[in-house]
Amino acid sequence: QRSTYLFFSPPLLSHLFRNRASDLDSLFQTVIMGYSGLSFTSEADSTTQQWGRLRCGVICLLRACQSMTDYSSGVFTALIKAECEAAAAQCGQGPESGSNLFIEDI
Repeated sequence: QRSTYLFFSPPLLSHLFRNRASDLDSLFQTVIMGYSGLSFTSEADSTTQQWGRLRCGVICLLRACQSMTDYSSGVFTALIKAECEAAAAQCGQGPESGSNLFIEDI
């Protein structure tokens, strides 16, 4: 977990985004909307790969900014809901289906 904060400490990130809720909203909404790109093929295009990197960055940002609990709890809830809905859609396709989101490359 220490490597997550190698370059950007939690206090620095909290300070940076403290009064920038609209910036955070844009990041989180982009990640949540990305789940709508789920397709049942095993290949991820470059856009999906970039979305996966953004998703990881947002999760790391939320972990680092735990002092922003009023904000982050709602975002975590929305992210969890979107992830679960995408996973349920994926599972509904059966065990032989592919996925462009739920693969090791992403």
